[in-house]
Amino acid sequence: MNGPLASRPTCGSLPNAANGDIWNDTDDGDTWKCFGAVWSKVNVGGAPAGNVGDVNAKLTGSTFQAIGINQSDAGTQTQLQSYGFTATETALTGGGRFSTVTGFNAATVPSIGICEPGTGGQQVLVYFSGLIWPHDQYSEITVKVGDNSSNLGATVEQSATANTEYRLWWQNHALGTSQTLTISAFVAGVNNQLVNFTATPAVNDVWRLQIDTVAGANVLTAYQNGTLRQTFTDSTFNATIGTGSPGFQLFNNVIANTQISAWAGGGNNSTIKVDGSKEMTVCLGAQLSLAYLVRYKLYQTVLQIHQPLVLVQFLCQVEC
Repeated sequence: MNGPLASRPTCGSLPNAANGDIWNDTDDGDTWKCFGAVWSKVNVGGAPAGNVGDVNAKLTGSTFQAIGINQSDAGTQTQLQSYGFTATETALTGGGRFSTVTGFNAATVPSIGICEPGTGGQQVLVYFSGLIWPHDQYSEITVKVGDNSSNLGATVEQSATANTEYRLWWQNHALGTSQTLTISAFVAGVNNQLVNFTATPAVNDVWRLQIDTVAGANVLTAYQNGTLRQTFTDSTFNATIGTGSPGFQLFNNVIANTQISAWAGGGNNSTIKVDGSKEMTVCLGAQLSLAYLVRYKLYQTVLQIHQPLVLVQFLCQVEC
């Protein structure tokens, strides 16, 4: 669609403009995209734009070109990191890649393939700090030991300094027994239970908590060995729990009675089309192979990163 700005239809449902519709403003060359009942600029007359949804690339010299990103190009979540606790440690760091949340106890790795609470009766809250994670992410734990005093779970959007995160967890039931599992939004230590469901965790189960952004809300999904067990859409705490890292939580009075054997974390990749021809795949958390300099301003809806503005410098040809 195109025409003067005064003739632009309302962004919303049909017969007005619908999500994904583009309006080319003949007054000044601006390009607008309708999304979430709001028109957002994706191009400002050939100059860098400054609105949610913009991607600005410095392709040649000092001249910036504004380019749009099609949100439908956002990729699926793929594994970015994994660790099988391959080195014994009194306090888990995994070679400097894991960190303990401020005020909590570290996990320990007493032998290869075993991770457990470092201290009996003290909660462990650990996150993978070796990457800057996208907002859409997942955390997986492989369960090894659990008894009637166990408390363990997978976390996403884990704060580094507070008990603020989304958590899939269960407690006080041995593995192999039917029990209640919970998806919670923890905010500064307050447990806000979002949804409960019944399942039977077992030895060597892989439990995943995944977060995806849909229409501004956080969609949380629990998987057991790849099978969907529960989903919940949170539009209450999504503004409070907006950034963080995937990790895990452990607790038991007897440390050897709560153990996991592996952890994995993943997130979204996204493909950006430049001038309708060149393509770049931005692999969050991966090492980037650089060919020529590009400077991007990545806003809230781009790559579903919830910081208002992220400046990323890399070269245009990227390998994952």
